[in-house]
Amino acid sequence: MILIVTSFFPYEYKENWISEELKELSHNGNFCVLARSVSNKRTHKLPNNVIEIKENIFSLEGLFLTIKKIRIIPPLTNIIYSHSINFFDFLKRLVLIPKALVCSSRARKMGVTHVHVHTTSSPATLGLIIAKQLGVKFSFTVHTSSQLNKKYFKNYKGLISQSSFVRTISERTKKNLLEFITGNYSIHTVRMGVKVDEITKNFIERSYLEPRFLMVSALEAYKGIEHSIIAMKSLIHEFPKITLEIFGEGREEKFLKNLVNKNNLSNVVKFKGVLRHSDLQKLMANPKLYNFLLLSSDKSATGQEEGIPVAVMEAMSNGLIPIAVNNGDIKELLNDSCGVIVDKANPENLVIKIKEILKESTEKKIEMALKAKKVIQTKFDAKKNANLLNKYFCK
Repeated sequence: MILIVTSFFPYEYKENWISEELKELSHNGNFCVLARSVSNKRTHKLPNNVIEIKENIFSLEGLFLTIKKIRIIPPLTNIIYSHSINFFDFLKRLVLIPKALVCSSRARKMGVTHVHVHTTSSPATLGLIIAKQLGVKFSFTVHTSSQLNKKYFKNYKGLISQSSFVRTISERTKKNLLEFITGNYSIHTVRMGVKVDEITKNFIERSYLEPRFLMVSALEAYKGIEHSIIAMKSLIHEFPKITLEIFGEGREEKFLKNLVNKNNLSNVVKFKGVLRHSDLQKLMANPKLYNFLLLSSDKSATGQEEGIPVAVMEAMSNGLIPIAVNNGDIKELLNDSCGVIVDKANPENLVIKIKEILKESTEKKIEMALKAKKVIQTKFDAKKNANLLNKYFCK
């Protein structure tokens, strides 16, 4: 039994990228999932053979176990301190001890033999304590290079020293991590992926004549959505039927909606809220809805980088042509033959690149979409990549 620890999945409309990978992993053996933060209703459906360990952060059982096992609290505190970046980060991780003890008890009964975590933040502490309590192997995934700096050195060094292996989702992040944390550590690139056997005839049916853009994004500053909105204002004069529909939620929602209204773009740019991952996949698969995917992430806003966005993979697997700002590891997914890469996140650059692709012939666009499909089938097959990840779990 392998335990996968997350921040929110299967709750909230976040960490969608875990869903497809977990489905494929579940074909290889017994898996269970544990979220740091839980709520009353799941937003993701778990595979039939995947079990959830559900526990609130604070509970009477957790308090009882903490008192009962008071002798192990000092060594656990030392472990937490070893990968905390400051005092407040230490406290956020420390309060997870009761939940970790309860979940350890349940994981032991289930026969968990490996604990894997999808982050280096507080869920990593939750997973590490469980692994220590069970005496089993621990590992984690690094999704981007954005935290590989002095501020987070202690966090990464402390976790890597406790890990049987570390998984990165790109070769670039692996290279950066090896340079950041020197030493003889087991670090492997295993990409995320999508279900390639569901790629259908959408490539033949999808029309690229009227530009219908899709954006799947958290409404946060680092996503640079304002650049796409302003770009639409310039593009509408030459392409009067252009549309952009945005799926997501976040702290920038009010600002972005005001920006749309201020520029009289309410008929062009629509905010569609959040949807279940499965529903978004159905929208992408419908050849009559969208034909381009737009991603205008702006590293300069907060320093946050993209990894390799699974939403872009899903769009490419359904015949949508991706247009993305060069951010993070996007070039391991896209090149000029299978998508459009924009050098910097600003409206002017977006307008130039979008105009270029919209003016290409239909034959050229179909050729680009087919090459994108080939990239997904070759490098981002969820089944193949999950099988590889499972081999590392079982070593």
